[in-house]
Amino acid sequence: MSGDLLQDLFSLEGRVALVTGASSGIGRELAVGLVRAGARVALGGRSAERQAATRAAILERGGVAEVFPGDLGDVEVGQALARDVRAHFGQIAILINCAGMNQREPIAEVQSETYERLLAVNLRAPFFLRSHFTASIGRAVTPKMWVDPGL
Repeated sequence: MSGDLLQDLFSLEGRVALVTGASSGIGRELAVGLVRAGARVALGGRSAERQAATRAAILERGGVAEVFPGDLGDVEVGQALARDVRAHFGQIAILINCAGMNQREPIAEVQSETYERLLAVNLRAPFFLRSHFTASIGRAVTPKMWVDPGL
């Protein structure tokens, strides 16, 4: 395949993505990859300092990114994140939920507070973030190529 065809099929030029957990690991790498494909990226995460480092790496590549720090374990923080991203970038086309946590302790020792925190970050936050952007994500993405998983 030629580079032009791949660019035509998979370009994210003009699209806005929100990546939670973008301050490190998989979230950081996905944010950088989205920028390489042409997207502008909103970086969500707990560490403003690490998000700033991700943003700097993106800016060095000529990309566009903005930092939106916050702990998604709090539903109100997720609401504020959605509001702030929309105010800065407008509607988003792509939402990638990479924020997550794991408490490494024997299951018999897990306290109810820990369990509730795990649910808040790993389950509730992605659910409610998606609900904040449902209309915009549904309208913004127009596939250029359909893939039949049954083939």
